[in-house]
Amino acid sequence: MKEKFDMIIQGPGYSYTEYMLYRYRELNFIGDIIFSSYSGSINFRIPDFVRFVDNPIISPAGQGNRNLQIQTSRNGLSHATSKLAIKIRSDIWIRGGDLELMRDYWIGKNSPVGIIYTLGMYRFFPYHPRDHVFWGYTSDLQQLFDIPFDVWRPKETGFRSPGSVDDLRFHPPAETYIGQFFYAKKNPAVREHIDNPALYLGSSSPRRSEALALDYLIRDSVFRPFPRINCYWAKHDLAEWPFEISAGLSEYWACDDFV
Repeated sequence: MKEKFDMIIQGPGYSYTEYMLYRYRELNFIGDIIFSSYSGSINFRIPDFVRFVDNPIISPAGQGNRNLQIQTSRNGLSHATSKLAIKIRSDIWIRGGDLELMRDYWIGKNSPVGIIYTLGMYRFFPYHPRDHVFWGYTSDLQQLFDIPFDVWRPKETGFRSPGSVDDLRFHPPAETYIGQFFYAKKNPAVREHIDNPALYLGSSSPRRSEALALDYLIRDSVFRPFPRINCYWAKHDLAEWPFEISAGLSEYWACDDFV
């Protein structure tokens, strides 16, 4: 396969980001490298081979900075010109050999337009891909992030408003917020869950099982995980992904049994 992947790196600049840019440039299947970040967070000279996209820091950032991720991803992907793209967070480092394994796996699956690959999926959380990497057709990744920013607007459901102790239990995590809209493109019934997150999408939402049931019906036609791919989560100084701990939180990977 001769088609190259444009790589969109999004998020703040870190002390190791410059090193990552040069290492990704060495891979022969990577096309343009687009760094969508904030000029005020960068303390190194951006290489000439990198297309830099500067973003304002918006408010509210959303829980887990989800609105910042949406903004930098969307703006970075708008500059992609290749048919294929990789969106990766700036706090995650995947070594070249592992990226080559991901490329070979993706090619081997002959995945069609409309399916996005991630580093992991979760059994117990609806519409929840791991958001460190999204891999696939550029048009799909652009649709994934062509979504509104998250502004909590609770309906009259009897649950308390943001800032209360119930906030996280009845509000979807960042990955669910991002993934849910792409699911809704496959099945409009997901919109009911998007519009009523306190009922369906929080960890303690009373009708969460209904969202999971719908997710399971269409999951493999929306997101698919790679096999176990190691990564260095530099922001948290994790040299390897904690697979055992994450599996305990219901994460699974390709070649695992999904039940």
